[in-house]
Amino acid sequence: MTLEQRLNDLIEERDSQIESLEERLTEEKDKLNLASNLWMVHRIEKPIECTSNLPLPRLEMRQSIEGYQTIFHYGIVYKHYSEMGDLITFIPLGKTTCTGTYKKQTPFREGVHIRHDSKALGMNAYLVDVDTNESYPIEECN
Repeated sequence: MTLEQRLNDLIEERDSQIESLEERLTEEKDKLNLASNLWMVHRIEKPIECTSNLPLPRLEMRQSIEGYQTIFHYGIVYKHYSEMGDLITFIPLGKTTCTGTYKKQTPFREGVHIRHDSKALGMNAYLVDVDTNESYPIEECN
């Protein structure tokens, strides 16, 4: 085997490795994109006790605490009629993460959105504290 053939073989081997690594990188990027956008998936909801008497459809901002952060999921809740029966469905419209804890407060941007959408769509809006199982009309929140 000549030196030139040996170099060509090494180049082909490295090109193959680079191609394989690029494919893996693309797959990992796709997984990361899916994970970071998972909050946008429509969900069939398990009933939350404090929301059982609230009207449908409605706008809802769900608040939960994870570590030192408060996470707000803003969306529309409605009853979906299907062959499996009536399903309560949550369609996410936004997500905000704030540092600290909030009690009967909404983050500024999402709070403005839910108030505007409530008036524009003529729908009731509520803040639901998932951790304490309490719900409040959005008008009562800061």
